[in-house]
Amino acid sequence: MKVELLTHEPPADYKVKNIIGVITHVESSGIAFWKEFFVNIKDKWGGRSGTLNSEIQRTVTVALNNLVAKARSMGANMVSGIRIHTQVIPSGKNRILQVTVYGTALFVERKGDSVQREDDFNIEEIIGDDSV
Repeated sequence: MKVELLTHEPPADYKVKNIIGVITHVESSGIAFWKEFFVNIKDKWGGRSGTLNSEIQRTVTVALNNLVAKARSMGANMVSGIRIHTQVIPSGKNRILQVTVYGTALFVERKGDSVQREDDFNIEEIIGDDSV
């Protein structure tokens, strides 16, 4: 079953059949010495840190993929009100990137349908492959 992620309430043409509840996932990733070294160079002379940005994007994607898997296992086909929080935690000479994602797991049907169909959720996925 495909799980749709929304940062807002379900669209008006969907009826919430079951509010499963709040769903969360926390993903952590170490930022090793060499990544830290290049980030510090960018910090000193300005510019975007592609190294850190790509690590954040990778960790967010993994966190969302895990949230989708968790929602699917709970019988949800939508997670609404998605929020993403990132933080960097000092850990000795390295740092740990922590990404927290959460939302409300729902089972929804398109209004007028009595049975959920797989093709109801053919919207292009925002997070890529949802396999974990």
